[in-house]
Amino acid sequence: MLTWFKAEEAAGRLGDEIGSDYPFAETQQEAQFVITPQGVNTHAGDQVFKLASADRNWTVTLGSTFLTLDTVKYGDHQDFIRRLGIVFDALLATAPIPELARLGYRYTNRIADTEDLARLGDFFQAGILGTIADDDPSTLVHSASESVYDEDGGFLLVRTALLRANTSIDPGLAPVETESWVLDLDAYVESALPPLEARALAKTQANRARRRFRRLITDDFKERYR
Repeated sequence: MLTWFKAEEAAGRLGDEIGSDYPFAETQQEAQFVITPQGVNTHAGDQVFKLASADRNWTVTLGSTFLTLDTVKYGDHQDFIRRLGIVFDALLATAPIPELARLGYRYTNRIADTEDLARLGDFFQAGILGTIADDDPSTLVHSASESVYDEDGGFLLVRTALLRANTSIDPGLAPVETESWVLDLDAYVESALPPLEARALAKTQANRARRRFRRLITDDFKERYR
């Protein structure tokens, strides 16, 4: 997202607008990782400002170049888009944003239960599982795949990974203390978008990720997680 404001000032104004729904405020420092022949170097990045709901299930994060809404208790995409619209409109009311450079809808699923991990072949189409569909997962240290699809003017990034305990494939996805398998769908558009056009596209991106997810799961998955 392209912005013409100071994030700290915008975060304060945004908090005034949505503070009743997101009463807990926190400031964090981004970390930048640079890979060199000598190893991985870490540098302090920009500050980011977080507003969390009272139950901590929903978090709004504002940086100098982005706005995100995250939830750990996903209900359905209609509710998510409604909440995102409220947050986005509140930001537009408090900060001048001429255009957006990227709009994305990311849907991450993680399975960590031991019995469910043993049934990945029952829950998902074989094409998304790769070698896990044929091999014994207990012999794998790490397995990951990534594909990008061009769909109707937008893109869909599909990533999967079998992870050992306390590991992750993304800084935004906190590791867990047990082995897990992750299916990460990121539907996005990268082009100069006026705010109102981006607002309308949010539902399209959500539907794109949702349609792909439904093509990847089986009836056993629906029965297990209904």
